[in-house]
Amino acid sequence: MMEEPYELPEGWVWTRLESCVDILDAQRIPINSEEREKRKGDSPYYGATGQIGWIDDYIFDEELLLLGEDGAPFFEKKKNVAYIITGKSWVNNHAHVLRAIKKLTSNRFLGHYLNSFDYHGYVKGTTRLKLNQAALRTIPIPLSPLNEQHLVVAKLEALLSQVNASKEHLAKVPTLIKQFRQSVLAAACSGRLTEDWRREHPDVEPASELLKRIREERMRRYEEECQKAKAEGRRKPTKPKNLEPQEVEAMGLPELPEGWVWCKLGDILNDFQPGFACGARDDRGYVQLRMNNIGLDGKVVLGKTLKVPIERTNLEMYNLRWGDLLFNNTNSVELIGKTALFRDEVQNCVFSNHITRIRPDVRLVNSEFLLNLFIDDYNKGVFRMMCHRFVGQAGISREKLLEHILPLPPLLEQHAVVERVEDLFKFADEVEQRVAAATTYANQLIKTIRAKAFRGELVPQDSNDEPASVLLERIKKERAEQKEMKKAQKRKSKTLLDFN
Repeated sequence: MMEEPYELPEGWVWTRLESCVDILDAQRIPINSEEREKRKGDSPYYGATGQIGWIDDYIFDEELLLLGEDGAPFFEKKKNVAYIITGKSWVNNHAHVLRAIKKLTSNRFLGHYLNSFDYHGYVKGTTRLKLNQAALRTIPIPLSPLNEQHLVVAKLEALLSQVNASKEHLAKVPTLIKQFRQSVLAAACSGRLTEDWRREHPDVEPASELLKRIREERMRRYEEECQKAKAEGRRKPTKPKNLEPQEVEAMGLPELPEGWVWCKLGDILNDFQPGFACGARDDRGYVQLRMNNIGLDGKVVLGKTLKVPIERTNLEMYNLRWGDLLFNNTNSVELIGKTALFRDEVQNCVFSNHITRIRPDVRLVNSEFLLNLFIDDYNKGVFRMMCHRFVGQAGISREKLLEHILPLPPLLEQHAVVERVEDLFKFADEVEQRVAAATTYANQLIKTIRAKAFRGELVPQDSNDEPASVLLERIKKERAEQKEMKKAQKRKSKTLLDFN
């Protein structure tokens, strides 16, 4: 007597899967991918989780229920483990082939149940789960009267269709949110986001005047350092490149709002430092950020970090501090130029040679605003176009990056831009959280609907329906009689042949 997982309504009965289906596993034929490539055709080729190719022949030509045998996501909630196929088909040995017994149940009824079933205790293995045929046969099935099965399937599929339609709509939102963020940055970096702010603040110092004033301050400081070096008998310091006005060829560039100016990256920095390579590791050393630690959202990713020996590190030269931008100067073409803002996530943190540290002059540019400019250029593919391509990777040289042209608004307007971008991104984050919660709810709703369906709570019972226990016994008897009749016919056929 089988164990009953839970109590069923009147008219239902617990049975095993082997009593409800014909198992056609013996007819499966696996073919490797190389052979399939030679035998491409019009018949779909199925495996554990669905169609995996095409072939020029077929084994089956009917509606069947496939249930993953191994490698299937038995404990994942993202995919179904059972699915229905129709027409000409070929199935390999990674999916059990089932055919519901007619007049007893249906592939659709069983398929929905098998996709709601908890396979713990039925599958074995660690790295690759496997549902062998012996365990398959013993899967408990809550069998309802045949008419009720049809009603359950119809109701269940109607409800699941509504939920899945909602999930499809929800699945489109992340792409829309991504496009929204990109549009926000594009508006922020072109001045459209702060058009009203400029009207309300007409007397703000233009960026061109700010650049000129800071350049003069740099020049005075440099001259003072030269005089001090001369008085002390030292060699005068190297003259910084950003002391002289840099000509920017504006032809072909978009027109900027009033008060904005085009400038070169080198004009607005206090420091520009490529990182260093180090193959040594030391768990007691300094964290060295690498290209995988730079996220596409402008944040430092600390999920997987490496540490380098203290004695192999020039901390004074390579230490990071709040407000430094980390520019990925070497990567694949698709990822070249991704940039993150360091916000003191780690103390005594350094960076690899695939990263360039960009330290803005805060008198000229807000670090958050500069990050927005870099992410906007990344989204537009600017760095992909300006990189030098090698075999399997791409790079942007120090000289080319320093010459990179950027739009510079007045400093006060930069702060306003950053504040508005943060507000809009916060709104986008809240929408994403709501979508994630709604998706989780929809997934839970699918489980709840299926659970109700197979507990007899989805459609009303009809006392006039033939009980499932009676139906099951009747079909068993009919199939046994048919089997005996075939055996008798076979014996008779053999006897006649012997006589002849």
